[in-house]
Amino acid sequence: MKNIIALILTMFTVQAIAQKITYHYDDTLRTRDSNDPGREYIAIYNYKGNITSQGTLQNGKREGMWRTYANGNGMLSQVSEYKSGIINGANILFGTNGMVLTDETLKDNKLNGTRTTMNNMGRVKTVETYTEGILNGSKKTFYEDGKPQEEGFWKNGQRDGLTRWFNAKGVVSLEYTYANGMLQGETREYNEKGRVQRVGLYDKNNEQGEWLEFADDSVLVKKVIYDKGNIVKEIQVKK
Repeated sequence: MKNIIALILTMFTVQAIAQKITYHYDDTLRTRDSNDPGREYIAIYNYKGNITSQGTLQNGKREGMWRTYANGNGMLSQVSEYKSGIINGANILFGTNGMVLTDETLKDNKLNGTRTTMNNMGRVKTVETYTEGILNGSKKTFYEDGKPQEEGFWKNGQRDGLTRWFNAKGVVSLEYTYANGMLQGETREYNEKGRVQRVGLYDKNNEQGEWLEFADDSVLVKKVIYDKGNIVKEIQVKK
């Protein structure tokens, strides 16, 4: 091991002499581009001499792909694309086992496009859509076994349109309709077998109008009339 370290240090020394590199042990190794004085390759090391990050600086700002490593073990923890010192492009995070945990794209350091997160086994947890750092578009979440948990749409960071939730068996359990983050429109609630149990309308987060309630065999058993969230009348339905 000592021979290997000695060989590496010797190689760094030779390169430093040949390319005019300044190397600071347990800190930073810099390689300047002879054709572009403002451009240099950077490798940063921890106190043990293990690399923690590397990439390119252009006029003192990060440019292009930068790689970050878990401190001490040399495994990738992050890969990011930079432009003028801010993340602009792909940004990928890795777990300690080397599996991808997050795959996203940023524009001017703000989330843009599809963002996917995974668990340590590589199964997808969430798939979201962003515009200028704001949740805007479809969003899906999943249980640990990969079955769907939630799917819906967002607009300017708020729920908008139909959202569905699923139970652990992957059967739909609830459907809400939103407008600008508020419950607005038809709602359906289901039992564990996916049969409708309750149907009605929301208006600005309040139950409104006639709601229908069903037994587990899908037979209508009750009608409830609402006005701005308050029960006005209940009607039992004979089987």
